Amino acid sequence: MRLLWPAALLLLLLVPLFVVRARQLAPPSLRFPEAAGLRELPRSLRSRLAFLPGALVLAALTLAAVALARPQTGITEETGTSLGVDIVLALDISSSMRAEDFAPANRLVAAKEVLEDFIDRRTDDRLGAVAFARNAVTLSPLTLDHGVLTDRLREVDIGDIPDGTAIGNAIAASVNRLAGSEAESRVIVLLTDGVSNAGEIHPLTAAGLARTRGIRVYTVGAGSQQGGRMVMRRPDGSLDVRNAPGIDEAMLTEVADATGGRYFRARDSEGLRAVYEEIDALERTELRAPTWTSWSDDGPRLAGWAAVLLFSGMALGATVLRTAP
Repeated sequence: MRLLWPAALLLLLLVPLFVVRARQLAPPSLRFPEAAGLRELPRSLRSRLAFLPGALVLAALTLAAVALARPQTGITEETGTSLGVDIVLALDISSSMRAEDFAPANRLVAAKEVLEDFIDRRTDDRLGAVAFARNAVTLSPLTLDHGVLTDRLREVDIGDIPDGTAIGNAIAASVNRLAGSEAESRVIVLLTDGVSNAGEIHPLTAAGLARTRGIRVYTVGAGSQQGGRMVMRRPDGSLDVRNAPGIDEAMLTEVADATGGRYFRARDSEGLRAVYEEIDALERTELRAPTWTSWSDDGPRLAGWAAVLLFSGMALGATVLRTAP
């Protein structure tokens, strides 16, 4: 609370002077030589309330002085302003993501769980998603509706796109998703477990495109040191059990370095979770919280109550609580 005109409170000093002056101007009372008998008389309700008109007038004068000081009540609010990080999550859904070296089921299931946690932590950022195998498709454009993004990631599965690993196409598709972004920081986080063996765009060519747009690419290689077992069904219905291919770590490192990003290797589910937590810490949204105060003037309301008290005191003093000299 603040007072717009605090000097008006000096008028409160006039209230005692008003009381003194009112007593001086009061009509003379009847004098009785002996008041002992009067003390025995019962007091009526009117006599008990005889002070009320004067008290109401004094309260009105006090409120009027406070109202003239223009008290104001302020409501302070903080408005969070995000400088912004736009992030596209590129997820490999090739057949090798069936490898069972990541709990609880395979690499793809583990990746989806980690990505969902990552999305939950990025409450102030726009996120998008791209899935890739032989080619790349957009699961979601950049959005603040993270629930929709999470649903799309949960739905995507191995086999939705013809098999292969088109890392260059995935980076290029992610760059296109960030093309209209005006965020201060634009990032691609690409997770794969294989070697680029498909697509029309070489990964380093796509990395150069990202660099010219000011986009950082973080690459994540997912796979244990010994590889993982994949169980696949042949066209005749029989099962084919094989080890997942290795990861082209040199190429993924070169792609990340070319764009100012970093390459990470995750060898199990916990390692994968730690990788995305580190990326989350590296690409934090900077928040500013400017404060502003909205002031409401309480002076008119207090002046209204002062008028009510004044007229009530005068009305009572002139009618039901009127006293005779």
